[in-house]
Amino acid sequence: MKGFDVYERLDAMMSEPHWQGKLDFTYIGNLPDGAAFKNATHIPPLDGAELGAELRQRHAYVTASVNEPAGMHHIEGALSGLPLLYRRSGALPEYCQGYGVAFEPESFEESLEEFHANFSRFAAQLPRYDNTAEKMCAEYISFFENLVERREKITERRNLWRNPLTFMINQLPV
Repeated sequence: MKGFDVYERLDAMMSEPHWQGKLDFTYIGNLPDGAAFKNATHIPPLDGAELGAELRQRHAYVTASVNEPAGMHHIEGALSGLPLLYRRSGALPEYCQGYGVAFEPESFEESLEEFHANFSRFAAQLPRYDNTAEKMCAEYISFFENLVERREKITERRNLWRNPLTFMINQLPV
């Protein structure tokens, strides 16, 4: 589910004449059992300042995760100033749209060409990337403050379900 199919494709593409000299790929993290790259660089998992420093040495961030519910890795890439090449799957489009190119595995090369052609435009957008910890915390606090404000109304609605007669009366057309 981590998208290793695409990472293996990137590794193979680095041997193709069309991509030689245009494409370099570094994979940071654990490899699946038995996997190895022929052309790509592999760096074991990093976190914190080390990860940030390593990401800032790169030019772009690729995520091929399948059905990603909203991980942090693509946000780390974007907040490190890296335009995003991301799989059109899960929550990735929600977090990445406007800051790179979405791809489907079957048309990955075409998406990579588009990404390459428009790289400067996406790089210019990154300072506006706003999926930050501050924003997330503010929205989380706001959500709970709203729940607290509406708690009486919320509990009243719960009571409708607990009292069958009240529930039935509320279903009658007025």
